[in-house]
Amino acid sequence: MNLEQKIEGLAATFSGTLGVAAKNLSTGETFAYQERLSFHPASTIKLPVLAAAYEAVDAGTLTLEETLPLDPDLCRPDGGIMDGFTPGYPYPVRDLAHLMITISDNTATNMLIKRVGFDAVNRLLDRWGMTGTRLNRYIGIGAVPAGRQSSHTTPADMARFLELLALGAEQAPGLSAASCQAMLATMQKQVFHHLTTRFIDEFDEELDAPTVRVASKSGWFRTVRNDCAVVYAPRATYVLAMFSRDCKDESYKLENEAALLLPKVSRIIYEEWGR
Repeated sequence: MNLEQKIEGLAATFSGTLGVAAKNLSTGETFAYQERLSFHPASTIKLPVLAAAYEAVDAGTLTLEETLPLDPDLCRPDGGIMDGFTPGYPYPVRDLAHLMITISDNTATNMLIKRVGFDAVNRLLDRWGMTGTRLNRYIGIGAVPAGRQSSHTTPADMARFLELLALGAEQAPGLSAASCQAMLATMQKQVFHHLTTRFIDEFDEELDAPTVRVASKSGWFRTVRNDCAVVYAPRATYVLAMFSRDCKDESYKLENEAALLLPKVSRIIYEEWGR
């Protein structure tokens, strides 16, 4: 079976809806399955928030050392650890960005969104050609403004984001080479990379010189599992954006149906392009 047949076969057994977009940056080859469908981004929306923060740093309107006081109104008790931190205490932007990506802290995310602004994030999305993606509310708090959809994205948009970031300053509008590298370095420290790496046997993050490296951001809630990754494999570097919705299995267990589906998709892409 070819790549398309393998992934379509997996999708046919899934109780929900799957969307995938991938590009081999070493060869230019692409793969897409329902890549233009709209999905809830969950925590993958934190990637453009990170990019908007670094864009402000490059523009001189923000520094990584600037401190933001912990605002209790922006706390989310169900996502991260900062809801237990001291209210009003100042935290550097650098640390908030680290918490937002590595452990997906929602409070840190909301603090950064408030600082850079919704408009700054959405303008960046427009400049990057991601017209199917929008950030329209804080993470888990507040209402969606009248006349707007909830935050949303597409696999094609997020694969484009990853490609531009991986290619660096020549392709990523508004970001310096140093900012692109810093973002990817933070993404390599994400704790929740299993949706991409679980079934890649060669992945071992404890090695000094790993065979496979991954810079990624995942996101999920009960009916959703998403993962966006730059995969540095032996044979190629490629980007992979996997999204799911409407999964009938609403558990948070590691054996959740969608949580098994995405790493199977990832393994198929890896075996085709990376191994």
